[in-house]
Amino acid sequence: MATASSVVNSVDVGLDKLTGEFDISSVVAFNLINLGRLVVNSSENVFNFCCELKLLSNKHSCPGCRRQLKLSLERRHDHATPVVFHCTNNKCRKQYISVREGTLFDKSKLSLELLIVLVNLFLFTSQAYLSYDS
Repeated sequence: MATASSVVNSVDVGLDKLTGEFDISSVVAFNLINLGRLVVNSSENVFNFCCELKLLSNKHSCPGCRRQLKLSLERRHDHATPVVFHCTNNKCRKQYISVREGTLFDKSKLSLELLIVLVNLFLFTSQAYLSYDS
C-alpha cells in the first residue's frame, strides 16, 4: 500500500495550478471521505487548501535581496513537500526556501497531505469527546 508521501512524490505537480485559491464551499462536510476525495487527492489541492486557510502562503519575498520569489519544484528525497520558493537572483545566497518556512508546518517531516488528515482526525475526535462529555 502506498503512503501519502510516496503518492505525492510520484505525481508531477502542476505549478500553474498552484494558485493559492480553493473553493471551501465545495467541501460540504470535513469528514475523512470528503477530505480525501476533494482536498488530499493532489498536491495542488492541498497547497491551495492550505493557502486558502492561511496555513501557507503562495507569495514570499527573498530574505537576502527582497525580490518576489517564484514557486518551483525541488525533488529531493528528504523533502516531504516538493514545492519550494526559488530566488531568481543568481547572486543571492539563499536560492531555495521551503513553502513551510515560518509556518506551523516548518519543522515537520510529514507530508502536507498527512498533516491535513491528522489535524482533521484530531479535531473530529476532540469534537466527539467534547459532545460526549456534555
